[in-house]
Amino acid sequence: MGITNVRCVSEAGAEFVNNETKMILLFGMPRSGTTWIGKIFDSHPDTLYMHEPDSWQRLDDIPLFIEEDDYSDSGNSLDAFVLELRNMTKAQVTSKLPIFKKNYQSAFHFQAYKSSLYYSFICHKLGISKNIDPIRRASAGKNDAMCIVWKSIESLGRLAFFSKHIKNVTCSHIVRNPAGHIFSVMTGESKKTFQSSTPSSEDYHLFELLLASDRGASLGYTLSDIKNFSPVERLAVRWRLYNEIVHDQCKENDNYQLLIYEDLCRKPVEKAKQLFEFYGLSWAEETQAFVNQSVSKNKDAYYSVFKNPLEAAYKWKTKLDKNEIKEIVNILSGSTAFSWYENDFVDLI
Repeated sequence: MGITNVRCVSEAGAEFVNNETKMILLFGMPRSGTTWIGKIFDSHPDTLYMHEPDSWQRLDDIPLFIEEDDYSDSGNSLDAFVLELRNMTKAQVTSKLPIFKKNYQSAFHFQAYKSSLYYSFICHKLGISKNIDPIRRASAGKNDAMCIVWKSIESLGRLAFFSKHIKNVTCSHIVRNPAGHIFSVMTGESKKTFQSSTPSSEDYHLFELLLASDRGASLGYTLSDIKNFSPVERLAVRWRLYNEIVHDQCKENDNYQLLIYEDLCRKPVEKAKQLFEFYGLSWAEETQAFVNQSVSKNKDAYYSVFKNPLEAAYKWKTKLDKNEIKEIVNILSGSTAFSWYENDFVDLI
């Protein structure tokens, strides 16, 4: 399946996304395999990969969960952000390792980019400056036909709006098993790897937003109910509502797909080829090499993209106790989102 053309409202957005330019959105909740999937797309020599740009240059004018009534009010903010994407040089956005040589880069430009990247890393490490970022990855005039890949854990609740507003866009809603997601979140918080000091299970502002949705109202929970739940139960509610809200809003769109992370873990090359076909990308030798390499190495770093994906995906089966698994199942049982994973819990409770 190719790329579906979607109307772009403003002239700025239309200028940026011309008839040749494709944009791919890879959106999911944190700890859902989005980084590995993003790097699979980054390995293609014709893509320009942006790693969570909306986490660093925030879209505060656009609600985290945006309704259709608010689309027209937020269009200009989104157009301005999209227009700026190509010009972003912030290391955290443009230089998530590993990096790959691109068709739109000359050998000299790629080496210059790598050198500036490592220089910025050293400066940040030494505390010399927090404002030294790599040079632009693409040379002026050589990037008209690039496919731009935007990976996000910040804007999942905005996916329906983005999918309808940005021209030539195709979207993947990345979902990970709720128990795997919850185990990974709790592990990260125990190791203090996240920027926020507030546990995800205690982000009550987010719970207010989720409960205010039609899906949230249908559960009948109040914020007081949520506060009386265990941390695992709260994270299960968060996972259920987040993913069901987005799926409800997007499921009828031709340019949307639900991407089950574990499906990619089971058959990485086969599934990646299917993804590329959906996005109208040719299969690339560089991608074949990266996928093979990423699943054959095993690095223990929390954010590493080199690990046995299936083993990492199902580590929760031996790390969560039965009571925690029961709590997750009790919250999710009978829901649309749980139907995606029901077989994973057979014989575990």
